[in-house]
Amino acid sequence: MKSLNKVQLIGRLATDIELKETQTKKSFARFTIALNRNIKKDGVLEKSVEFYKIKAWNHLAKLCEKYMKKGMPIYIEGTLSSSEYEDKNGIKRKNIEILANDINFLPSHNLAQKAETC
Repeated sequence: MKSLNKVQLIGRLATDIELKETQTKKSFARFTIALNRNIKKDGVLEKSVEFYKIKAWNHLAKLCEKYMKKGMPIYIEGTLSSSEYEDKNGIKRKNIEILANDINFLPSHNLAQKAETC
């Protein structure tokens, strides 16, 4: 059976872009995206926010750092990736992040409102 690992998210950039390089000089960017979610509890609709860690590599990483700012609405397409590591107390931890393959900047509601008033 074939498997599928594809993630599509629309949300807002929750952090500034953190651009770094590996020892082999490959660029990567790390950031977090926030997604609004409505949950029904006991018949009452409650709003919540979920945060997802994103990593982009090479040219896409540099574009993120150059053009993306905290609060921007964005569309991300990528894959799930997990890794294990040991924290400073010797406890094994698991890290799950989304490896971005494609990022699109979406129109900001605030910018659309400003354009209508001009």
